[in-house]
Amino acid sequence: MKRKIYYGLSIFFGLGIIGSFSQLQLGMEQFVPNLVMSLLLSGLFLWLAKREEKRSISGRTNKHKTETKFKNTESQSKNNETQSKKVNKKLNVYEPTHIILKRIFDINKDTGDIRLMNKEVINIKEITSYELVQNDNVVSKGGLGASVAGGLLFGGIGAIVGSQVGAKHTRQKISIFRIKLITTDFNRPVLYVDLLPLGKMYTDTIMYKTTLEKADKVLSVLYNLSSDIKV
Repeated sequence: MKRKIYYGLSIFFGLGIIGSFSQLQLGMEQFVPNLVMSLLLSGLFLWLAKREEKRSISGRTNKHKTETKFKNTESQSKNNETQSKKVNKKLNVYEPTHIILKRIFDINKDTGDIRLMNKEVINIKEITSYELVQNDNVVSKGGLGASVAGGLLFGGIGAIVGSQVGAKHTRQKISIFRIKLITTDFNRPVLYVDLLPLGKMYTDTIMYKTTLEKADKVLSVLYNLSSDIKV
């Protein structure tokens, strides 16, 4: 609305410029001030009209971006809500047959379902590969039914422990020690089994050896469960 008014006033004073020439016969003293005033006012209102036009375009663009962002957020929220319902439904019906690590890792051997950290349930068929991560390093990894990289097999407790304890290492501080699961679930592409409850440990301690044993136990169960379910 403002833009139209400004354009109208600009045209009005533009016509005033033309009208000023009709006053030439009255003398330059009257003609020049009227001409200058008409030019200034016409230019001012033209500038104001252009500014309002830019604001209008910018406003429409921002409104479109906001609406698009809102729709995307709303869609993502619905997807998250749907996924949350699915996860809660799985948790409600899940019953473990074997507790491997209390409150960390248990399974239902009959269905192939796995519960992680008492809050995530996923089926072994949805897991494509897994890695044992120590700080930023991958200690071992493998696919379903495959051997661990470096020649280590999920043959039972001790495979990973033996490789780590038997090797000579300088004393290291470990702040991350967990099993990373790669899945086919696009909403949960990566899941973790955190095996470091106290936040840190050192490689020359009993805690480190015990944690390695836990990791080997979990990885062995993953391998054996994938074989039993025939992924």
